Amino acid sequence: MEKATSARLRADNAMNATPTDQKEIADFLKDSATYGIATPVEMITTHSAYVFLAGDQAFKIKRAVKYNYLDFSKLDARRKVIAHELALNAPSAPAIYDRVVTITREGSGRLALDGNGEPVEYALRMRRFRRQDELTCIADAGNFDNELAERLGHVIADLHAAAEKRPLDGAVLISEIVDELREAFAGTESALGRDRLATFLRRTDRTYADVALLLSQRSSEGHVRRCHGDLHLKNLVMIEGQTVPFDALEFDERLGTCDTFYDLAFLVMDLLHRELTGQANALQNSYLRKSEDFTGLATLPLFLSIRAAIRSMVAVQTISGTVAGDMAREAKSYLEQAIGFLTPSPPRLVAVGGFSGSGRPRWPVASLRDWALLQAPSTCAAIWNARRCSASSRWSGCPTRRISPTSTATSMPGCWTRRSRSCLPGTASSSTRPFSPKPIVRP
Repeated sequence: MEKATSARLRADNAMNATPTDQKEIADFLKDSATYGIATPVEMITTHSAYVFLAGDQAFKIKRAVKYNYLDFSKLDARRKVIAHELALNAPSAPAIYDRVVTITREGSGRLALDGNGEPVEYALRMRRFRRQDELTCIADAGNFDNELAERLGHVIADLHAAAEKRPLDGAVLISEIVDELREAFAGTESALGRDRLATFLRRTDRTYADVALLLSQRSSEGHVRRCHGDLHLKNLVMIEGQTVPFDALEFDERLGTCDTFYDLAFLVMDLLHRELTGQANALQNSYLRKSEDFTGLATLPLFLSIRAAIRSMVAVQTISGTVAGDMAREAKSYLEQAIGFLTPSPPRLVAVGGFSGSGRPRWPVASLRDWALLQAPSTCAAIWNARRCSASSRWSGCPTRRISPTSTATSMPGCWTRRSRSCLPGTASSSTRPFSPKPIVRP
């Protein structure tokens, strides 16, 4: 249950930590007798938490640390953030998140879970899941297919639909992240290359200027919400056949508040970096079909680039020891990807028409998706099912219906309006549409 350190773009060793002794509590939670089990307890340390894996349970406590972006040095602060983490995650992951447990010191001096003594720490109790069910492991095993990507797109769209709207300017939020990136990249020229960093920052500034007005407009339309904030493959797991997001960013409400497409972009970028381009495209189109958020596509190149740049920054800041060479290569790889997302390319649209029953709907699966991905390999392509006038990643048989000159004339303007919104610089879009000069009734 790893919390990505990319949240604030700075390495732990660049922060001033104020430790408080939690050794006694950690020893208590590492003891199998605490839980009445015979198996060893595994302890995991992250930048801000300790996690204890005990049998079929997991307990998380916040580390008593103080960084320049969070302060968990006081017990009451840890209590509040643990309760907040439960409130954020339980609605979307009830199978994982259980409750807050109070660790108390009893009259005898011993520690207890939910005892009657004085509270000395607060833990988040969770139900464990198998590591092989994390989407990172599923992807590593080669089992992340288009069907899973499509289902995941719907899950994320539903997550965003339920998220609380926030009255913050999306352009301002993104400009703050870009400014932090600029600051964090200072001094990394030797690792990443001065020219490559300059290219990234120059293209970022230009692209941001192009979409800043749209970002503010999307805020007024309700697309800035309290999102997951750390939505990548490692924070998604399969439970009983359902994709479940967990470990939402809990320590900073401003960082957790963003454009819904910026939240989605982390996951799309993660898939693209793994060269799962078809799956990334299926995810995006499934999300579009469910959310109908077509204007978000214009923000995607910038958002993907920022997400990749953050990963590059985290990698370069953690270069050390025996993995230094691997981390340096990873940092450069993410930076190149970030630059690639902002490489200018013209928008392209292909439309296929034909008589109903002529085999036209088979084109997107057989040809148009491949064509579109070749035109926009660094991002994703919008593929349209004209019968539904919505983005599509799966094509099925046509329902029984009448297609006539009248129905074609009345439905086409709205369909093409939506298609035009998806055909933006750096994107490709394909579409099919039945037409008929006279009524044709499909059996």
